[in-house]
Amino acid sequence: MNRTSFLVLVFFLGSISLDVHASCGSASCSLVTHFDTLGMNTSSGWQIDLRYEYIKQDQLRSGRHKAAKEFVNGEHTEIYTRNNNLVATLDYSPDEHWGISLQLPYVQREHYHIFDDAGTLEDETWNFHSPGDARLIGRYLLGTDPANKIQTGVQLGLKLPTGRTDETNTMGEEAERSLQPGTGTTDLIAGYFRSEDMILFGFSGRGFMQLEAQSAVNEHDGYRAGNQFRLNSGLVVQPTDNVSPILQVNLLIKGRDHGSNAEPDDSGGEYLWISPGLSKRLGHQGRIYGFVQLPLYQHVNGVQLTADWNASVGLNWHL
Repeated sequence: MNRTSFLVLVFFLGSISLDVHASCGSASCSLVTHFDTLGMNTSSGWQIDLRYEYIKQDQLRSGRHKAAKEFVNGEHTEIYTRNNNLVATLDYSPDEHWGISLQLPYVQREHYHIFDDAGTLEDETWNFHSPGDARLIGRYLLGTDPANKIQTGVQLGLKLPTGRTDETNTMGEEAERSLQPGTGTTDLIAGYFRSEDMILFGFSGRGFMQLEAQSAVNEHDGYRAGNQFRLNSGLVVQPTDNVSPILQVNLLIKGRDHGSNAEPDDSGGEYLWISPGLSKRLGHQGRIYGFVQLPLYQHVNGVQLTADWNASVGLNWHL
């Protein structure tokens, strides 16, 4: 495959959209920030990545369209969910082929909805700080093509049930399971990534693509989150050695949740974002980066909360 064909493939794959469903309670940014995956660093040793994410879901949506707030007796109307996520990743590569990473999220989540009790509207809120579910992922660089400067690799790992599933509010009421910082399940994660050197707008750069699938292998306390599929693709331009504009297209597809404590009618959907960002080198070992995610397409099942924009900033350091 030549460079032009690969560039077309990257944006084609990043732009496909399938008719499945997504969750609304908790949220995290679907982004590529690992510089091995971006093809910008393949050296051995330790890396630390610390990322902050801000996601405020305050737009009710039904299917593809925005929905107005309606109060119905015996039901609650979602107002907003505010997510402040801090994600720490420790990564180790013994050589240029093998690597393993441990991702530890910490979640601050605030949720507000109004319950209609026979015409009397009652405010219900949750606000908690708690560790989320950890992810342990190994990767293997399948090989490189020195002539065309292509790198391909695979990933295999687990999402571990380290996050709490019983957070309550001040009245002692447990949050919905999709709102909890953890799912209580162990999930299998498998992925594939590819990057290739190319000339972009007269500057050196890289195109990259990452596919990832995640599926729970068990059910916990009447809840099993829907299967997830992520596709991240885009371009890195390097006009200088220090500054690199990055443009990503991020697709997230999530199946319906299952179980007696799940809400299958109001879970599951698909999201497609465009995410412009910037990375700046700090000396020879570090980078700071930032992204803004803007929705191109959102489709939810039932009536759910969605976000009009997300933001993420971080620091990556090679020890």
